[in-house]
Amino acid sequence: MKKHPVNDEGNDQRILKSLQDKSGIIDEETAGLIVERMREVLGPIFSTAENFGINAQELVRSQSLFHACKGAREKKGLAVKQAAAVLKVPQYRLKAIEGDAGGSSIRADILERYIEFLELGVFYGEWKKANKDIFARWEAGR
Repeated sequence: MKKHPVNDEGNDQRILKSLQDKSGIIDEETAGLIVERMREVLGPIFSTAENFGINAQELVRSQSLFHACKGAREKKGLAVKQAAAVLKVPQYRLKAIEGDAGGSSIRADILERYIEFLELGVFYGEWKKANKDIFARWEAGR
């Protein structure tokens, strides 16, 4: 990822435009801009999070997926416990997919079953295409 001047108004405009995009999918470069801004604002707190292995850029890029899954489940009127029972998976796996665990315990096979259950295939296809590297890590169990 290339570095950008943090206090660049053009970068701020790009971030805002990306956040207003209907798809909600944030590309890798824009995620980098957001993470740089977070680093500037949060300073040592942000560094501490990184020291604990939190991949901020991956979290930023995954938020639209997490939000879509949680929203679709809630729209079906289901609690995480109920969805987990239907899919026969541990609740913590679905909570991770919805962003409650920072994405650290996401398994690609469970994610894809959950996406199918939630009928989010079109959105997920777009998200996956834009985030092949993240999906590959989840698929590899990392």
